Amino acid sequence: GSPDAWGKWLFIAFCLGASVYGAFWLYRYDPPPHAEAFGHQPWAIGSYLILPAIGISLSPLRLLYDMFSDDMAFFHATDYTSYMATDHPVLVDLAMHFSQLMGFVQLTFTVLLAVLFFQRRSSVPLLMKVLYAGTLAWLCIDFWIYEAMGLEELLGEPYGAKEITRAFIAAAIWIPVFHLSERVRMTFNRQLDPNAQMPPVAVPTPQEDVPPPQDPVG
Repeated sequence: GSPDAWGKWLFIAFCLGASVYGAFWLYRYDPPPHAEAFGHQPWAIGSYLILPAIGISLSPLRLLYDMFSDDMAFFHATDYTSYMATDHPVLVDLAMHFSQLMGFVQLTFTVLLAVLFFQRRSSVPLLMKVLYAGTLAWLCIDFWIYEAMGLEELLGEPYGAKEITRAFIAAAIWIPVFHLSERVRMTFNRQLDPNAQMPPVAVPTPQEDVPPPQDPVG
């Protein structure tokens, strides 16, 4: 293959390797659960938590479908500047590489989260908040890239604004739930280290009465 083709597939291999390494590192992230849930058996995943459970299970499949649809356009995104005239080839090339990296990051992150979710790990509440906020932020950046590159005129189709609206509504609903809900605290309290100790809570010690300093005798 040509050097460009080799470079493209090496970059894809780097994205995949970096994403998998990051996922293994995050898997070992083992924060203590909320104090009131420490030492309790985790609750079953039930009630309204069924909805994010379904969502996080389907997310990797949807992302994989998007990657392999349109003649695997996702894997050829970095070829864009080779066959399309653009006023800013370097910026467009960087944007396409960044977009490809984010695709692999999203895929591995959602697979990891699905595993942690059903293990009911203590890291889930924070990582779910990161997922909802990060998805919304990335869609806004992706929209900006799409507009800046003039892809709407080129491809003849506008950016899917419905995606951004859905991500905003999901973030507005679920970030507060994963931050405040007792059900969340009591469900996701299992740690990777079964012998982990609850960190000690600092209790303020009463200050002894110290006599005021004496004025020196002149």
